[in-house]
Amino acid sequence: MVLNVTVSAPNQSPWNSSANKVVITSTTGQVGILPGHAAMVTTVDIGLLLIETTNNEWIPLISFSGIAVVNNNDLQILVSAYETAPKITEQVAEQQLREALNSLAPSNDDNTINKVLISQKVKAASSRLIATQIVNKKKVPFN
Repeated sequence: MVLNVTVSAPNQSPWNSSANKVVITSTTGQVGILPGHAAMVTTVDIGLLLIETTNNEWIPLISFSGIAVVNNNDLQILVSAYETAPKITEQVAEQQLREALNSLAPSNDDNTINKVLISQKVKAASSRLIATQIVNKKKVPFN
């Protein structure tokens, strides 16, 4: 038994695959989905979306806010945007994360919207770094 996974976002072609398992970054933590999972709806936060293919290979995607719906081994993930694994080096990903963290540190103003936007950049940059490490086989999820 496998999961049929579809990741959809406006202005992007859907991403489809069969999977052994999927790990979603939700607003309350990580949610693991296996074949036979009970019907469920959960929120999706900015972060890693890890998909283990039927070939036992992990594919990292970066998701941006949305919802995920599981029903009868169909997993529909509807997000505002998603990125496939970045085609950047680990050093570039680390630099992007440092820049995002540096912009967060001096954020002493009371502009809540600005702080939220900066923290979203940190989450995305961190996810890109981990995705790059997974693609380069420097990091293996859950082993």
